[in-house]
Amino acid sequence: MKVILWSENMKGTFSELNVIRKNIEEWQNSIFVHPLTCGNDSQNHDPLMPQLEKHGDEFELYLVCKNCDWKQDIPLFFRS
Repeated sequence: MKVILWSENMKGTFSELNVIRKNIEEWQNSIFVHPLTCGNDSQNHDPLMPQLEKHGDEFELYLVCKNCDWKQDIPLFFRS
């Protein structure tokens, strides 16, 4: 069985993606789960943060590291 953990950046309306952004922020601030971390330096960089940007008529949501230029797609388990 093939398990896909990552896919393309999420695109959609502001209200749809803003709900997911808030869920990710709660995850990242929880003491009960491991945070989503930077692919360049997971030990020394801050946890990834969701970034919501407008591109034309669409919005796009992805994860960014505040310490470097690392960008990462939203994990599938946040997509409902």
